[in-house]
Amino acid sequence: MRTEVRSTGIRRIFLIVGVLTTVCLTFNIAAIPVTSKLWIFNPGILFPVGWIILTGFVMILFFNISAVIRAACRVLLSEAVPFDFIALTGGIVCTLLLGGEKVMIDEIARETRLSMGAGGEWAVLYVGLTIQLMYNLFVILHLRRSIREMR
Repeated sequence: MRTEVRSTGIRRIFLIVGVLTTVCLTFNIAAIPVTSKLWIFNPGILFPVGWIILTGFVMILFFNISAVIRAACRVLLSEAVPFDFIALTGGIVCTLLLGGEKVMIDEIARETRLSMGAGGEWAVLYVGLTIQLMYNLFVILHLRRSIREMR
């Protein structure tokens, strides 16, 4: 009984972190193109909205790593359900995608400063962010379902 209560508490905390991370991700999806002129033409200066975007990406990284660790522990302890294999694979993919998203943001900034078109980079950036958003929603929905089942 005690382990079950603790497990439910950990799942609730993870659910709250997942929701906050999804809010940050949604903000980043909206704020990056709107504020792009600030950070593209002022390299080295991080405006307040830039700090918020950066914090959002750090939260996304934390969420991805913790989801991978949680899923890997469940797989190694033989408590895995099909969701855990999807969460493990998706978490690894999304963590790797963060590196690609950072590279795309750097390329967008570089090509815009050089007056070159950056259409393809925007598309790749938003494909990565959309995959991350779908993964977050998938994890949140699974956590809500598992918390309901434990009641």
